Amino acid sequence: MITLRKSRERRHKRHGNTEVWRTFSRADSSEEFAGGFGMLESLDEGKLSPRAASFRQRKRAGDTLTYVREGALAYVDSMGLSGVVRAGEFQRRTTTASVIHRESNASHADSAHVFR
Repeated sequence: MITLRKSRERRHKRHGNTEVWRTFSRADSSEEFAGGFGMLESLDEGKLSPRAASFRQRKRAGDTLTYVREGALAYVDSMGLSGVVRAGEFQRRTTTASVIHRESNASHADSAHVFR
């Protein structure tokens, strides 16, 4: 079954130079889509201004899939892994609760548009 979720129904948050539109999240028990969709537990769309850094993330164990639509996203984690995901590329990472992961816009001039 296909469920339509209009953009005005998504939760929008601004954190400094970062904007996030949350389509749904398993953690939002008051949301209509709180149970997620099978294995997909949440869907976020983010825009990072030039030089913007997203927050440090310490999540429970699981897999995260990131797609960069525009720009480039730099990442580093507490285990020493780092790199850049560019427009049109995906990054899949398996996390544990003990690993801190940080992402930022890799560009000093262009915005980054990311789905996670």
